[in-house]
Amino acid sequence: MESGWVEFSLEYLTSCAQQMMQSEIDKFKGTIQLVHDYYHAIEEKLIPEAPEGVTVDLMKEDLEVPEVEKLGEGAETSDISAYSYPRLDDLYKRALKAQVVPDVIASAAAADAGKGGKGGKGGKDAKGKGAEAEESKPESKYVQEMRGAIKVEKGILRFRLTQIRNWALSKLKHQREKSLKLYQKLDDWIMVSGKAENDAIDEICDVVKEAIED
Repeated sequence: MESGWVEFSLEYLTSCAQQMMQSEIDKFKGTIQLVHDYYHAIEEKLIPEAPEGVTVDLMKEDLEVPEVEKLGEGAETSDISAYSYPRLDDLYKRALKAQVVPDVIASAAAADAGKGGKGGKGGKDAKGKGAEAEESKPESKYVQEMRGAIKVEKGILRFRLTQIRNWALSKLKHQREKSLKLYQKLDDWIMVSGKAENDAIDEICDVVKEAIED
């Protein structure tokens, strides 16, 4: 018979880390969209429509979720270093993939070249010339600033995700360590109480033997 309280608390801590990572991803995606819109407005360009899926969902319904905690094969249950946390590691890896954002400048240039190359016999030539002109044109200082701002936001996201992962990992290990100490103390209590009961029985047996002999 098991209560499952320790396992429930470990899963709860992992769920808290997941929600914090999801919040950071949502904030990052919203910030990147705001940066894109801001620099498009500065250069008086047409602001592209925001994509439908702006954020990344860490826990999809069809996703196979790893176990919260795993004990190494052949390891002792009392060895705290033998425990690993696959679900937290998987969440961290998938959260880091959210820092990949589309290059709106390149996609906008490709779209403009496609529009310019429509129709007529010289469609391909016009498209090729438009692409070459776009490549040869140096980036404006606003575009460079935008790329720098996005790079900074990516660094902030990586830092905060790592902080969340490290915090959750330390809490999970601390919870498991406390449970192992508690289990060891309970085992000691059982052994001590068993020894005390056996000693009491031996003493009673000695008293009974003495009484019979007398």
